[in-house]
Formats: sequence, C-alpha cells, structure tokens
Amino acid sequence: MSDTAFRSVGAATTDAVRVPVSTARLRDGLEVDVRHLAAHETDRPLLILLHGSGWYGQQFDALLPVLTHHADVLAPDLCGHGPHAKAGGDLDYIGQLEDDIADLIDFYSRPGQKIVLAGHCSGGGLAIRSMASGWHQRSYLRPYLSIMRRPCAPMLGAGRGRWCGGSSGCRC
Repeated sequence: MSDTAFRSVGAATTDAVRVPVSTARLRDGLEVDVRHLAAHETDRPLLILLHGSGWYGQQFDALLPVLTHHADVLAPDLCGHGPHAKAGGDLDYIGQLEDDIADLIDFYSRPGQKIVLAGHCSGGGLAIRSMASGWHQRSYLRPYLSIMRRPCAPMLGAGRGRWCGGSSGCRC
C-alpha cells in the first residue's frame, strides 16, 4: 500500500487525534515507528498495545490519550507494518517479534515498572506467545482487545476456524 493510501486510511480513522510518532532501533538494527505517551502519574505500568496483522499502531491513536490516566502507553508498528515499514513483513527468525517487544520494553520501561501487554486480534496471539516465552517476569497479560465484533461477519461462516478469540469466532 502506498504512503498516500496509508495517510487517507489514517485520516478516516483518527480525524481528531494525532499521536506523535517516533522511531525505536531494535537489536537487529531495524527501526520501527512507535507511538508513546507518558502517564499522568509516574507510578503507572507500561501498557503495550499490539495491533493485528492487517493494520499498525495508529489503530490505537484515539485510545492512547485516554489510557494515559492509567498507564504509560506504547503502540509500536510491528516489523513489516505501517507506512514506513522497512522489512515488508518478512522476519529473519522465529521469535523475532517477541524479541522486538522485549527490546521495546527495555527501551521504554522504567526500573521496576510493571508491564501490561494487550493485543487486538493477532496482536493478542503475539502477546500470548511473548508471555509464554517467559522472557519477562514483571509482565501481565491482557491478550485481546476487541474493537468491533460483528456476529454476521463473513469470516465467521461455516467451516471457518475459531483460533483467535475462542468461542467468539474471531479470525484475523
């Protein structure tokens, strides 16, 4: 998708909210776009919002300012996602996304700060995989953030899997 297409989709979904975007350099040298807003109080956890496979961190722009009442919030564009994606969605090795999340935690968290992972759709699956890898002892898992569920959605037809949300039938 072209930069123009990304901008037009973004304008349609976040008319009033523009969260500043910065970049973070990960262990493999890849730079990813990140939206980061600090909490109003310093004793709050770091909340990392992981987007689904068909979008990028901007999907959370309208939520981030509200969530700063409860946490430092971080919404990265995962490898290969977003208007400035460098890797085109390809990973170099199994576990790279989990390592990317660990790098972001190391870069953005304060010593002793609690970590909360939350994901929408396949981002929820990534949160589960990240927690299952056991790389971080101070994390709390919130695997799914459902923005919209429609029981009549075509992806819920007969013979379609139900991998993402258990009985909800979510497919990402």
